[in-house]
Amino acid sequence: MGFKRPRVSIYAPQGITNAINEARQIASEVVTGVSAWSQHVPFAIRAVRAFSSSTHFQSRINSDEQIATTEALQNIAYHDPDAGGVQEIAQWCLDQWLRLLQEDTDNVKILSNIGRSWLWKAQSTLLRIHDEERSPTSSTGGSTGSWSPLHVDEADGETDSVREARLHSSEYVEARGLLEPAVEYLDRAVDVATTGNSLSAELLSSAAEASMSLGNVSNPRSNERYFRKAVGLLRLAREGGFELSHSLEQYLEDYGRFVG
Repeated sequence: MGFKRPRVSIYAPQGITNAINEARQIASEVVTGVSAWSQHVPFAIRAVRAFSSSTHFQSRINSDEQIATTEALQNIAYHDPDAGGVQEIAQWCLDQWLRLLQEDTDNVKILSNIGRSWLWKAQSTLLRIHDEERSPTSSTGGSTGSWSPLHVDEADGETDSVREARLHSSEYVEARGLLEPAVEYLDRAVDVATTGNSLSAELLSSAAEASMSLGNVSNPRSNERYFRKAVGLLRLAREGGFELSHSLEQYLEDYGRFVG
């Protein structure tokens, strides 16, 4: 029998390097359609536990590789945002983004990934709100899940007191608490990318979605600015020749006319 190479522990420096390479390979496979993010949750859990067990990832791996690895792991964590994400992976990723941001405050990838982290984290709460308001037993007729801006839906039969009570419900408060940092970081990413001429469809779409979502869970007396911002971002994407999803194109067609 030939010599059998001993298996390298994922917790050893070489094992951590191997995990980084595997994360890069997974990202490539997903882009090319060979696999899906959801297939790699067990790997991602092992990886974040290994990275947390030593300082090797933070101290010996260059920032570009840290960013690429953390982005891949975050995509795995939120492979189904409506289900709430895999919290062990998601929290590790957010911690890494915040650490990396301290070292590079104007990095578009870091800023945008922090924003998406908060946006994706909000999705399960937004889904609960949407399901509740669409249920036959609901006394409200809100439009949280449909991104209806401005005063388009004011004639829905709701009284001011019903709207006000809904805005102060625990789920609306939770949604705003998650979406406010999403909007903040994505807006910062857009500003930096605009200056550096590095805007993308993904960034503009995420920033627009965050603003729409925050508008839908905010007070109607003050939420118009979020919808106006979203329309502006989508117009910027269209003017830049970026391809938008069907739902965002439809949103711009339906509601862009309300924004001068």
